[in-house]
Amino acid sequence: MMFTQKRRGWWLPASALPIVLILSACSAVAEDAAPDEVGTTAATELVVGSLYEHDGFDPLNPLSASANGERLVPVFDTLLRVGTDGDVIPFLASGMESDDGATWTMTLRDGVTFTDGTPFDAEAVIFNVERHRAKDSPSSSKFLLANLTTMTAPDATTVVFTLSQPNYSFPYLFTASGAVGLIGSPTALAADAEAFNRSPVGAGPFIVQEWVVDDHVTMTRNPNYWGDKPQFETLTYRVLPDPQSRENALVTGQIQAGVIMGNFGAVSQNKDLTINTQGVRGAIALLPNMSAAPLNDQRVREAIQIAFDPKNTNSVMYGTADLWNGERGCIPFGVDTAQCEPSSVKTDVTRASKLIADYVADGNSPAIEILTNSLMTTYSEYVDQVLKSIGLASTIRSVSPSEHIPALYSGDFQLGMWQMTPFDSFYPLGYTVFSSSARNVIKQDSAPFQDALNIGVNAPTIDERNQGLRDMQSQINDQALAIWLSPLPMYMTTRNTVDLGPGYLGGMVFYASEVTLK
Repeated sequence: MMFTQKRRGWWLPASALPIVLILSACSAVAEDAAPDEVGTTAATELVVGSLYEHDGFDPLNPLSASANGERLVPVFDTLLRVGTDGDVIPFLASGMESDDGATWTMTLRDGVTFTDGTPFDAEAVIFNVERHRAKDSPSSSKFLLANLTTMTAPDATTVVFTLSQPNYSFPYLFTASGAVGLIGSPTALAADAEAFNRSPVGAGPFIVQEWVVDDHVTMTRNPNYWGDKPQFETLTYRVLPDPQSRENALVTGQIQAGVIMGNFGAVSQNKDLTINTQGVRGAIALLPNMSAAPLNDQRVREAIQIAFDPKNTNSVMYGTADLWNGERGCIPFGVDTAQCEPSSVKTDVTRASKLIADYVADGNSPAIEILTNSLMTTYSEYVDQVLKSIGLASTIRSVSPSEHIPALYSGDFQLGMWQMTPFDSFYPLGYTVFSSSARNVIKQDSAPFQDALNIGVNAPTIDERNQGLRDMQSQINDQALAIWLSPLPMYMTTRNTVDLGPGYLGGMVFYASEVTLK
């Protein structure tokens, strides 16, 4: 299997959280703003932001790749990317090939340096990957590297990875869907890893100049960047958790890009804004902890799964906007994708209520706790209402966004709400959450499900992997191993002066060198 050089310009949406900008004293704004009301930003600066403050720039941080990738990619770039056909294509690495899926040879570009002058070479890649798989590593990628037995550097631009068993999805680890492909300067990391977390050194198109916690991060263009120079000189990310302020900032032109989480109908009518829905994947999902009652009983999982009416869910998630057709069978992959298994779950509230009544009649408690975070208050209140309507005694436990993923990963939940962020490859994010060989957040022990997931990851061809993922999706729906409520109702929205580039496939992360400001 071989990946060769192609035209630069394709991108994988990473698992990262939405982009927004901070404002003060914003009022509700939904319609178009008059030209003299619209703020202007010089074409030398792109202003974006983040939904909440991140935990730093060290890719080793458990949340860095999955929640904050939008701020890491401009600093580090990624070794590989994913093309529009779903296959891996070169980026900082000019190629990666394997004959058997167990021994992979990665070739790096020659002459690339980190911004501190350290060579971007094979030893730098090995140093970074070793940090992820160290015994005391907190990295979210640690489980995914368990089958990596050796790494060698035959020369400065070649890394050979040897796995204990074939994994034909292994190259996806080095794309923006995870943290392993974000390579930092080994010189800076070895000198002071804690300082690196605040002042990172990468080989990407931008250099961090200032980070004011809970306010903004400012980056300036890397004058020695190996690739095409970004059009703009300054990239600023700001923190704004309030959705209305975020929308106001977009409407008034005080930011050029941000994620909209509601009011889709009004925003879609604004002629100055574009809701970027291309390549939309991801989901709002309910993850059952099947290691304990009540969700170790399939009756309860099935009841929850069939209790939701897509028409009601659509209204809660999207309002009047025509952004989802109510089809649940293809979530989280997206309609008309190669991994979509279109047989949708059918709503049956009467059966759902009977399943819960039978469960309680057997002497079981109807109590169930919904774990959520403060960004999903409206969604969790809707879930709570539906669960109560079928006889469950549900309660809500809301934690901060930064506490939410650790709670899911640690198993400290019964029914966990999950924002599955946009992706183009189910591996590694989906594999991490669902596989018994990784974190297995849902604590499943289904052999048919695991077999299908393994084929979806390890099969030699992309067609075979897609079939495996379709079979996996059938198992999820048949056993209610996860409850897909809707596609993720978060869309990157830009002012019409911003073009995210031909390689933008959806999601919250983009490659800054491809963005143009009109």
